[in-house]
Amino acid sequence: MDYETSAVINIASKAIIMKIAYLDKEDNIIELEKLERPLNLGIESFNTGRISYEIVEEICFILKNFRNKLKEYGVKKVKVIATTALREAKNSKFIIEQIKSRTKFNIDVLDDNEEKTIIYKQMIRIIENDKNFKNSNIILSYIGTGSLGIMYYLNGEIKFNHNIKVGTIKLAQILKELNNETISFYSVVDQYLRSFGVTLQNSFKNENVNYFFITGREIRLISKLIDKNYEKISINDFNTFIEDIKNKTINQINEKYSIINEKPENILATLAIYKMLLSISKVNNMKIFNIGLMDSILYEILKRNEYTRYEEDFEEKVIKSAYYFGEKYHFDKIHAKNVEKYALIIFNEINNIHKLKQRDRFLLRIASILHDIGKFINLKNHAYYSYEIIKASDLPGLNIKDIEVVSNIARLHSKNNIDINEETLKILTNKERIRIAKLLSILRIADALDRSHTKKTKEIDLKNTKNKIIINVYTTEDMTLEEWTFNKKSEFFQEVFGKKIILQKIVK
Repeated sequence: MDYETSAVINIASKAIIMKIAYLDKEDNIIELEKLERPLNLGIESFNTGRISYEIVEEICFILKNFRNKLKEYGVKKVKVIATTALREAKNSKFIIEQIKSRTKFNIDVLDDNEEKTIIYKQMIRIIENDKNFKNSNIILSYIGTGSLGIMYYLNGEIKFNHNIKVGTIKLAQILKELNNETISFYSVVDQYLRSFGVTLQNSFKNENVNYFFITGREIRLISKLIDKNYEKISINDFNTFIEDIKNKTINQINEKYSIINEKPENILATLAIYKMLLSISKVNNMKIFNIGLMDSILYEILKRNEYTRYEEDFEEKVIKSAYYFGEKYHFDKIHAKNVEKYALIIFNEINNIHKLKQRDRFLLRIASILHDIGKFINLKNHAYYSYEIIKASDLPGLNIKDIEVVSNIARLHSKNNIDINEETLKILTNKERIRIAKLLSILRIADALDRSHTKKTKEIDLKNTKNKIIINVYTTEDMTLEEWTFNKKSEFFQEVFGKKIILQKIVK
């Protein structure tokens, strides 16, 4: 072959799937082959909380056979991923190590936010390339096997994002004892979801939603059952289908619709979830996206340059979303912008010292924006509450490790004696703690420069010499409070980087 092939393998809840594809001369991604092998990983993981020896044997057997197929096609790049079922098993770390040892595949276990973000990026990319959706308010939703994702995309910006621990298989397992021939599974699921609906109702209050864009395995099947149209379902047809199916038992559904490779209870759970969202959002337009997790990852691999450009654009959307999130807690937006600005100047000018990555710069921006949001709850102990709020958030574009970094920076930003070996940070590796310390020391200096929250400085610049770093602050204001705070917080900066940092006021 005169083209480079790539592959994605997904160790999913119900199967192990492999897609092999390449990029043709017209820059189109062409799928060469798709292999799918059934696996009861999700049922076992959600039922028992663990993965058995027998399932591990089956996974390794399938992966070894897939490797032979990869050799046939001369695949140079392969990414193996796993999601909810493997992630949430109590013995997942041991299982992952066993699979790696026996198959030589490295497994990237995606957390809930990562999985949803990959899907959302593709959905937003397609939306922004379609003029029909310009200036529209859109709900994006994706149901996985273990959770439901909802994003509100407002005229090109991400206004909010929610992840709810209710997915198709998980929901079916929670209510499995009701799965018999006499009980309406749909009505029970509908009642179970009402508490989630009440919570989500507040998010959509006073919002005018134009479109409801959804994706996922089950909804694509439902669209085919309704009218054979893969891309869209009318709200009337959707509701008519629910009325027809909701009071049927599992056996009756199987008899009427002959559903293959999907459990009727998963279909019912999907219908109930989307019925709830449609009811809350009061949307009139519903569109199905033929976007899967694996296709999105193949795009990332095969169109790396294009993806990188879009990744930068998406990060800016996340930054704006962080400001929306801060407004929810009535934060000081002007102060947040000042701290973000100063933090970026310091980060950029001392990159030869900190040797951090662009992703760290992005996380520093998020931390700068949100470090004070805990003041909404408690002024005296605001840093701790900032930590708690961020930890519990569903900020788009951030995975679990990212949240850990940002929340701990917020928690420690006003502390006097910082110990990166403290109990709260012990779960992190030494490398991760040093990363937090570097970002934290930069944010503390940036925060000190606007200690009074009055933007006394017109501008700042920085000189990075061999033995010290000088921050020039151009202002005509009294900087006594800022200088006092700066001197206190500079001690930790010097400890982390081994350089003195000096504040120099220049009247201008």
